[in-house]
Amino acid sequence: MPTPRRADTVTLPWIIAGAAVGLVAGPRIRASVFSRSTEPGQPPRRACPACGHEILPDRWRWRSLLPVTGRCPSCRTRIGPYPLLAELVAGLALAVVAVRVSSAWELAALAWLALLAVPLALSTRPSGGCRTRSPPPPARAPSPCWVPPRYGPG
Repeated sequence: MPTPRRADTVTLPWIIAGAAVGLVAGPRIRASVFSRSTEPGQPPRRACPACGHEILPDRWRWRSLLPVTGRCPSCRTRIGPYPLLAELVAGLALAVVAVRVSSAWELAALAWLALLAVPLALSTRPSGGCRTRSPPPPARAPSPCWVPPRYGPG
């Protein structure tokens, strides 16, 4: 197996840059997880679930960030993912992507995919990414969708 040329491999500065971009993208990812942690069919969340204080503005939602502390400024209830969780997961994901790729184009494509996957991974936690007042719905036994036909007399 031929060894890759120096120009074909991603070097340590790319790995550090990927981790730094993940850390910078983390606060926006936390706001995205918070706003989309609602029940199906509900509008995106803008306010604290405990006190109703508006946290994310209705305008320019793409620029919105959660407070650095991860708590509501009004009632101090924890909102969104744990502080620094999104930043660390995004930084780690981009650093791993930078280690595994062999070209800058591949790095760009996989970094974009990783940054889209991080909010999805954080919002599919059992608590839905944020604390809510209502308990999770009770589990139901699956109902049979198809019963095989009976052949013969009977």
